[in-house]
Amino acid sequence: MIKRNYIKIILIALLVLFLNVTISEASISASSKTVNSGEQVQISITSNIEIISYKVTVTSNGGLTFVTSAGGAGAGTTTITNASTTGMTSLGTFTFQAPTVTTDTTYKVSFNATAMDDINMEEIPDSSATATITVKAPAQQTPSTGNNTSSGNTNTGSSSNGNSSTTRPSTNTNTSTATETKSDNSSLSVLQIAEGAITPEFNSGTLEYQINVPNETTKLTITATPADSKAIVKIAGNEELVVGENAIEVIVTAENGSTTVYKINAVRAEAVLNLQALNVFYINENGEKIPLTLSPIFEPTIYEYTLENITHQIENLIIEGTATKENAEIQITGNEGLKEGENTVQIKVIVKDESGLEEVKTYTIKLNKEAAPVETPVSLWDRIKNWFGMAGTWIQTNIDKILLCSLIASTTALVGLTIYFIYDYKHYKKILNQLALMNKTNLMEKANVALATENMKPEETEQYEEGKNNEIEETNNIKQITETEVEEKQKNKTARGKRFRE
Repeated sequence: MIKRNYIKIILIALLVLFLNVTISEASISASSKTVNSGEQVQISITSNIEIISYKVTVTSNGGLTFVTSAGGAGAGTTTITNASTTGMTSLGTFTFQAPTVTTDTTYKVSFNATAMDDINMEEIPDSSATATITVKAPAQQTPSTGNNTSSGNTNTGSSSNGNSSTTRPSTNTNTSTATETKSDNSSLSVLQIAEGAITPEFNSGTLEYQINVPNETTKLTITATPADSKAIVKIAGNEELVVGENAIEVIVTAENGSTTVYKINAVRAEAVLNLQALNVFYINENGEKIPLTLSPIFEPTIYEYTLENITHQIENLIIEGTATKENAEIQITGNEGLKEGENTVQIKVIVKDESGLEEVKTYTIKLNKEAAPVETPVSLWDRIKNWFGMAGTWIQTNIDKILLCSLIASTTALVGLTIYFIYDYKHYKKILNQLALMNKTNLMEKANVALATENMKPEETEQYEEGKNNEIEETNNIKQITETEVEEKQKNKTARGKRFRE
């Protein structure tokens, strides 16, 4: 029983190991060909199974001269890479120039394929291949000559007497060299199209081919090399491809005027219904058209987008789109009267066929509109605080200017007051001197009166005293007027000082 369990375990392990080590195996092959001396040869690389990615490299030219390549990324170089979601067996074509030989010569061109994955996305081991190219030497040509030989009259006779008479033949020979024969080779050695591979694979003896191209392709890039360098190649029908089938002719005219026409049926696919351009704008308060950025960046095959938050002032959006089909109709909804919060804009691209059936593609733009700020009435206290806040801000901003102006104003006021006090003091001192002089005069007059009246009669004394009293009264009036002026000036001075302090 234990032995049976061991056997089962061993069998299961072997089965698991076998399943894990089973990998895809693929090999590439290179077409071997025979060409004439000096001609170009095209070597095709193929895989025996379908693969989705590869890298093919020329590892040895074998004595041939590399010309170009086609079939994937790196076309025109000695290394071609490609990747596809569908399987491929045709990996690329490489064109070489054969040298000029005098005898038949064989050349070997080597290729190596790496980075291969099969349709199950499993890695495939590297593979190599070698193409054998036989270059034929040109046939030896013997100049043709024309001989026109005419024999003269030859008479041969014999006489009966035994004497013989012999006449030598007259020979006229004309020899001339024939004119050189012009080449009648009107075939191609290379026919390649950059936009894709032609079917069947090119062969100089095959005259009809086909290629399928996407709608975006309006002209093919054709490389057509004649087998004879003296032949002339002309391409017609490749100016503007229409949707559907297009007949393109590659006309090869040989040196002697003979022609061979290679025909290519280029099938341009119909346009897929989509938008090929989509732009979003809004109009600002100045009437200007302001663009908005979609996320992700617009691609015809991406159908859902978002916009960053837009401000509450934006009421409507302007949507501009261009369809891939000329007869398509574009319908836009949800772009006007935007509400606060989430909004959805839909762009529908609609086209009807001849039977009336509609094909519709819908693009969606989601956006969020910000809410409008709530305005509350400002109280008196808030206004006062705002005023002081603005005043404080203004003071902080202009503090240097304020200090400078204050310094200038203080200096000006100080200088003005100094000038005023100096002038007022001089005037005041002058008035005081006048008062002192008047007092002194009065005292002296009184003393004189006292001395004079001692020797006068009573009548003279009365008259003298009356006159002096009048003079004293007049002097007192003047003194009173002067004191009044001093008091008035003092009041004015006090008033001006008070206003200055205020």
